[in-house]
Order: sequence, then structure tokens, then C-alpha cells
Amino acid sequence: MTKVRILVGREEAIYTGTFPGYNAVKYAKGEKILILPRKSAIGDIIAYANYRMLKMKDHKTRNTLE
Repeated sequence: MTKVRILVGREEAIYTGTFPGYNAVKYAKGEKILILPRKSAIGDIIAYANYRMLKMKDHKTRNTLE
């Protein structure tokens, strides 16, 4: 599951709350989880935010779709 703490904004809150919840239900049912492609806007920003946070150890930069 994706854990993104450095995204700000309403849209980001919806996406980063909805998809992990959706995937939690799929996982609990033993079904394949949804992995958002980097070609999608939200998939790309989540991947980028995770890269910044995990690889670059950047916990202060805040990202948004605006």
C-alpha cells in the first residue's frame, strides 16, 4: 500500500485516502490490488512524492496537483 504524507490539498487527500482504502478491501478479500500507473497524474505524483520522501529523505517538501 502507498503511504504518502507529503501531499497537500483536497484532491490529494481524496486520492491518497480512497485508493489505500480500496486496496485494503481488495487485499482482505484476497484479490489483486490496484496499482496506479505513473502515466496517470495521481500515480505520477504519488510515485514522485514517495521517491522524494524515501530515497532523498525529504520530509519537508509538500506537493500538490495545482
